[in-house]
Amino acid sequence: MANRKFKIIVSILLTAMLFVIVLVYLFRNSKKIYPAEAFALPDNAVYYSQKNPEWAEDALGNSRYKMSDSGCLVTCLSCALTMQEIQKISPKELNQLLSANHGYDDDGNLQWNALESLTDTEISLEDTDISELLKQHIYPAVRVRMQGAGSWHYILIIGSDTKQYFCIDPMNQENQPVSLSEYGNRIYAVRYLKKSVTKYKPPE
Repeated sequence: MANRKFKIIVSILLTAMLFVIVLVYLFRNSKKIYPAEAFALPDNAVYYSQKNPEWAEDALGNSRYKMSDSGCLVTCLSCALTMQEIQKISPKELNQLLSANHGYDDDGNLQWNALESLTDTEISLEDTDISELLKQHIYPAVRVRMQGAGSWHYILIIGSDTKQYFCIDPMNQENQPVSLSEYGNRIYAVRYLKKSVTKYKPPE
């Protein structure tokens, strides 16, 4: 009987250790963020959804991926381009522009240099303070995990109160923001764009 209890205890401890290891692996290179101040939602917010039937089935370049399943980042960027008054462009139009001009690799990954030249922007892939960006009316796309620990996803931060950030979620088909708390307030990367200071040369 004592031996059986010992095996049960060991099994529970090993399961707990495995659970901790999995969490550490999933949450590596991430951080939880909370706003230090409130930022009003922009009056010109556009709530594009990657599942909009107008473009949901459009492929990302020559890849096997479609807007409906992998177009979250492109959707976020089209919102940012429009809201930051750099270029009014829908997810469909941005995807078409990128697809026609080597904006994706064969796996549907966005090519940032191509995006810069095609949209007259400068892209930052550096970790930057969210509040500082919102002060400048720059809306960053942040990488999160679905259900807190699932597949990668991008959402666009557009405002906050003193407790939570509010975001445009491309998976959401409602014309309203969602809270970053739905993703555990945990982010893994920040991507944002701003108007280029160089002269724009449209694609030939």
